[in-house]
Amino acid sequence: MPVIDSEEQDSDTTVNRRRILQALGTTTVAGLAGCSGTGSNGGNTAGSNDELGERVPTQTLAYWTGLGGTTATLETMAPVVQKNLQDRLGVDVEVQGRELTAVLGSAMGDKREYDMILGTNAPDPSRLDPTEVLGMYEAGRAGAGNPGNIANYADCSYTEFSQQQRTTIDEAERADLIHSAIQQFSEDVGVIAISPRVIAGAWHPDQVSVGGHDSGAGMDPLNPYVYYESEATDGDTVVSNANAVMVSTTNFPTVASPRIHIIWSHLINSPLVEYDDSLELRNVLAEEYTASEDGTTITVTLHDDATFHNGDPVTAEDVRFTYKLLWDNADAYPQVTAMPYESIEAVDETTVEFNMKNPTPVLFTKVWPRWGILHKESWKPAMENPAEFSLDTDNIIGSGPFQVDSFRQGQMIQLSPYGDHPVFNPKSRQVMQVFQGSESVFRAFQNGQISMILMQGMDTITRIRDEMENAKTHTQDSYLGAQIWPQHSYGATKFLKFRQAAGAVLDRQQMIAQAQYGEVDPSLYPTIFRGSHPSLPSEDQLYKHTDDPAGNEERGRQLLREAGWGWDNNGRLHYPPDADLTPLWPQGESPSPEEYPCLQ
Repeated sequence: MPVIDSEEQDSDTTVNRRRILQALGTTTVAGLAGCSGTGSNGGNTAGSNDELGERVPTQTLAYWTGLGGTTATLETMAPVVQKNLQDRLGVDVEVQGRELTAVLGSAMGDKREYDMILGTNAPDPSRLDPTEVLGMYEAGRAGAGNPGNIANYADCSYTEFSQQQRTTIDEAERADLIHSAIQQFSEDVGVIAISPRVIAGAWHPDQVSVGGHDSGAGMDPLNPYVYYESEATDGDTVVSNANAVMVSTTNFPTVASPRIHIIWSHLINSPLVEYDDSLELRNVLAEEYTASEDGTTITVTLHDDATFHNGDPVTAEDVRFTYKLLWDNADAYPQVTAMPYESIEAVDETTVEFNMKNPTPVLFTKVWPRWGILHKESWKPAMENPAEFSLDTDNIIGSGPFQVDSFRQGQMIQLSPYGDHPVFNPKSRQVMQVFQGSESVFRAFQNGQISMILMQGMDTITRIRDEMENAKTHTQDSYLGAQIWPQHSYGATKFLKFRQAAGAVLDRQQMIAQAQYGEVDPSLYPTIFRGSHPSLPSEDQLYKHTDDPAGNEERGRQLLREAGWGWDNNGRLHYPPDADLTPLWPQGESPSPEEYPCLQ
């Protein structure tokens, strides 16, 4: 779906979207959770009840709570999923909302409390390199006692493609391996895709001229270009909303959320390279870099005019220190992936050499874009005690295009442009302020206390469109989105035909209309990545859930019927008579190397 700006809409056709939702008959989770309706099409049986296997038990669908607008979206989608599976496939579904950490802990510990999980992936720029996301579903992460695999998906072909791409230097060969992994995951219906995430924001044009948002990255706090290129039109300061985690500490590597890294690794500090507002990789502090033929030695030349905020030059030694601090303390820094390196050498003031044990293409595309280069003298104490370190908030020295004027932990941060940055030249001060909940953000924006708001739910954006004539809004699809993670290790969801059927019958059109106000197109291919992700293969390489965004009940039933599934006289789904209901591995254990040779 194209990017939508509010000024492009016809003001004569403005509609109160909440009335549309009322007309659609939006259902709440509370109204459906625990109900036990079943499909009524008793005529679509595979034969008499004596010819059927066991009845498919009630499926438990979990969704994440405590996440503001994200939870509101999931709460609205969950009853549609529940009703579709009950009415169209004859499967009872119980909906449960649980805190994110509880759901993830259960799935990744293979506790088997939930048969399906409804959730989303955040568009962290480091995920533009597919390695992190692909790695989440490798067989070695599935089962109990392993790093965790939310779907408990285990396939050796997929795992081998995912692992091989991490060390393949040739770009075309690596792309082929990535596409092969995604294709395998799609054919296995690793997830049941629903929709892209909506990236939405708004601004007061009499306060700010917004830039850096309309080429792909959107009005998202994870997009640093919206801060680089937005300029105050009234005064010299742009005020925006911030998530509390973004200003939770000065010791930002200790925080698990990627949201803190945009402020500290792109605004206050600059990385060697980063993804721009078109989602393309570009050099920042690195003027150039080259790799040896075997891909194990990477040489970086820094801009010779790059300086820290106190005037110190950004040197190769600062780069060396930054990555030794991160990689040598990966246990203390949850967002750090420890790289297999032999040494990092400061060849001269502006040349640094990374000597890796293996070819490591993700160094350029995933690792460097995440981490800003740190001021060695300021961060040296962190080497001794990384978890307890903190910066002097009155003297924060960074390498980025903004310097810190004021920092109030958990409340706000005020930044001013640093005029000597070698690449970026922002014009206005930026104040990021924490608000308690979306209603507080809306009221502050309505009252003119903040100039622009980023990554808001569609409820807030719709209220702005309905109630604030002079404000402008912007929405667009993300490269990640909402999906259902079926549990691949046991029960009905371990069967490919059941996953295919569930994906076929879902009414994505209704979910998007109710939860996302019709702002995005449905996701009809079972992949984690969405249309704008640079690693997504062409559609003809992928399995397709259905051609109908409203869902295709007959296709879902036919998939099951052809595989021997059937319905009793009450329309309730049963397994095939010869179905092997044994879990792929026992609960509390992990996939066996005998069954999965890639684990040997």
